[in-house]
Amino acid sequence: SPCVCLPIQVAIEKAFENLNKLLSKSAQLVAKEGTPAFYYKARVEVEAFTSKAEEDKAAVKKIGK
Repeated sequence: SPCVCLPIQVAIEKAFENLNKLLSKSAQLVAKEGTPAFYYKARVEVEAFTSKAEEDKAAVKKIGK
């Protein structure tokens, strides 16, 4: 349901923003070691969830017409 999805999406986006801030603070380590693999996985997961949420939102609008 879109009502449940939106708060979850907001929470995930905030968590990902925090992850980006931590990554920025670790710039020296990232420059030396490279971007951690979990970061790429998290990014893919957030994108997949966001895309699914947008599809669900569009489907609900279509049904409501």
